[in-house]
Amino acid sequence: MAQTNATQQDGRRPARLWLRICGVYNLFFGLVHFAFVYIWRHEAFWGALPQGLSALLDVFNVQMGVLLCLAGYLYLRHGDEIRATRLGRAFAAGMLVFWLARAVDDLLWGVQPLWLAVLGLGAALHAIVVFKSRAR
Repeated sequence: MAQTNATQQDGRRPARLWLRICGVYNLFFGLVHFAFVYIWRHEAFWGALPQGLSALLDVFNVQMGVLLCLAGYLYLRHGDEIRATRLGRAFAAGMLVFWLARAVDDLLWGVQPLWLAVLGLGAALHAIVVFKSRAR
């Protein structure tokens, strides 16, 4: 019996690692979106925008920061539930769709190849979590 539990623990370690990587990835980008509002607000860019559009971008960045930090928290603190429950797997699949959509949107709008690769990495990381969760 102890041998079986040890084997199960070893099998969960790689899956937990992927969950933690996704958590850190989401937290990082959540903080980046907060930084756009509170630190990197370049007046040369923001000042050229109409005031309403500037406010809209601020709201967007704050909401993206909240969403991504919440996702990072869930991946880091509730990874076992994400893997074990239908709701958790649906959440992980939703985050996969989110990162895929971000990558496709940026591809369509002609963003830098390096940025596209970073967003594609996010989609790939979340795909690993989704498909490893399905294999259970």
